[in-house]
Amino acid sequence: ATVLILGSFILLSVPLGLFSGLYRTVGEFSRGAIIDNTRELLLVLFLAVFLFFKSGFMAIALIHIFLLFTVSGFAFFDFKRRYPEINLGFKEADWRMSFSFVGPGLLFFLVLLSDALKIQGSVLVISSTLGVLMVAIFSIHRTLGNLILKIVGSVRNAVWPELTVTESRGDYGKMQMAHGFLIKISLLLSFTFAVFLFFAGEGIIGLWTGGKISFSPLLWLILISYLPINALWEASGTIQLATNRHRKYA
Repeated sequence: ATVLILGSFILLSVPLGLFSGLYRTVGEFSRGAIIDNTRELLLVLFLAVFLFFKSGFMAIALIHIFLLFTVSGFAFFDFKRRYPEINLGFKEADWRMSFSFVGPGLLFFLVLLSDALKIQGSVLVISSTLGVLMVAIFSIHRTLGNLILKIVGSVRNAVWPELTVTESRGDYGKMQMAHGFLIKISLLLSFTFAVFLFFAGEGIIGLWTGGKISFSPLLWLILISYLPINALWEASGTIQLATNRHRKYA
C-alpha cells in the first residue's frame, strides 16, 4: 500500500506541478517558488511530527499525497483569481499542440530518469552486493553531502527563468555573464561547504544518528570531492535546460 501511494504521488506530481509552473509563464516565478517551498517546508514539519509519534509508513506516505493536492489546489484557485482571463480547463485545449510536447517531454523524462538511476541505482547495487547495513551508512553520508547540492540548486532555479527570457531576446552577452555567475557562485558554495563538512561531517553524522551509524572517512572524502564537480555540471546544464537545448543534456 505504501509503494502504491508513493507511486501515485510521483505520477500526480507531474500534472499537478503544472499549476506552480504557470507562475513562471506570467513572470511571477517568485510567487510560484514560495508556494513550492511552502509545500516542502510543510512536508518536513509533518514528517517530523509523524516520526515523533512513531506513525507507520502508510501514514507518512499519505502526507505526501495530502500536501500535493492541498497546495496544488491553492495554486489553481490563486492563479484563476489573479488571472481570470486565462482558461485553465480543457475546453479550449489545442490537442495538436499538446501532442507536439511529447518529444521534448520525453527528453526531460530522460533527465529525470538519469537522476533516479544515479540516486536509486547505487543504493540497489550496494544493497545487493554489500548488504543493508552498508546502504544505511552510504545513504546517511550521501544525504548530508547532497544538502550542499540543494543549496546550489536553489541558486540555479532562481536564475533559470531569467536565462529563458534573456535567450528569447537574443541577449547572448547577458547570458554569458549569467553563465559565469552561475559557475562562480556554484563553485564558491560547493567548495565552502565541502571544506566545512570535511571537518564537521563526522560530528554531524554522529549527532544526527545518535552514534548508531559509523563514520567512513574515505567514503566521506570521495562524496564531498564529488560536490564541486557536480555543481559545475549542473551550472552549465542549466543553460541548456533553460533555453530548450536539453537534447544533448538528456
